[in-house]
Amino acid sequence: MPISIGSQRAGSGRTRSYTGGNLDRTWEAEMIRLLIVDDQPAVRKGLQMRLEAEPDLSVVGEASDGEVAVELAQALGPDIVLMDVEMPHMDGIATANALREICPNVCVIMLSIHDDARMRSCAQKAGAVAFISKSVPTDRLLAAIRQARS
Repeated sequence: MPISIGSQRAGSGRTRSYTGGNLDRTWEAEMIRLLIVDDQPAVRKGLQMRLEAEPDLSVVGEASDGEVAVELAQALGPDIVLMDVEMPHMDGIATANALREICPNVCVIMLSIHDDARMRSCAQKAGAVAFISKSVPTDRLLAAIRQARS
């Protein structure tokens, strides 16, 4: 289970978390490692709980904004970043652009309540491999995660 730690910016309310320590490297290699990025703690927790129930998925960290997400992606090396489009400090589109440059092997799946052609186009131009509406059933998200990994 990820461990949450506060941001270095006092009073910002920003969070980051990571999984550390004694992981079984053989099992870890078979797992799809996920970083969840959303400014809503309840959304992050709900996604984490649902995704951790899958035998091939492991949530290695979570972040409340794009700046922290970039730091964690560099440090943790997730396979996939599940990221909200609308966030403070650095939105999902800007974060996806940064990740494409800094962590080119990381796949980004954008999540949003705004499912329109313009938003999908922006996400695709930023390098996202998928765009999933937050209102779709979880099986579509799981399918997108597994497809992005293959």
